[in-house]
Amino acid sequence: MATEIGRSLDEIVQKVKGLNKTLKASTDETRELDKALKLDPKSAETAKRK
Repeated sequence: MATEIGRSLDEIVQKVKGLNKTLKASTDETRELDKALKLDPKSAETAKRK
């Protein structure tokens, strides 16, 4: 029983680590997109926000 719990916790930890990596990559990608939109003065979305 203890082995199963330990193993399942290890699996959960690994999945959480994977999710964290995915979230960090998504955050970085969003920041890059935001910078690109700010750099493009012709961007309609940027103009609307201003």
